[in-house]
Amino acid sequence: MATLPVLRLQEFRRFSREFGRVVSDVRSVLFSLILLIVLGGVVLFVVEELTFWEGQYLAFVTSLTIGYGDLSPSAPVGRVVCIVLGVVGMVWMGLVVGLASVALRRTVDAEQGEANEGGGN
Repeated sequence: MATLPVLRLQEFRRFSREFGRVVSDVRSVLFSLILLIVLGGVVLFVVEELTFWEGQYLAFVTSLTIGYGDLSPSAPVGRVVCIVLGVVGMVWMGLVVGLASVALRRTVDAEQGEANEGGGN
């Protein structure tokens, strides 16, 4: 029983390495999504007459599709920006979940390959 936490830690490390590899494959996509969120925050800052950080906050909350409701756009341009940020957020979350599932699949395949090699000797 003492080896169980060690095995879990090794599995987590393997998953983390795979996740890092998968993320590095789509680094430019992730960077462009983050840039879009930041630029959306700047547009909201200007159009909605918010403080800079309120614009960034609204862009971030909208892109994560959380929508607390404490800030909301009133200008038509601000509303369009929030719609775009909501769609970007859905793409962002789908991409992160997809990357995690690819990393998990690779981790499971590697573990099964090691188990098959160890069992055949």
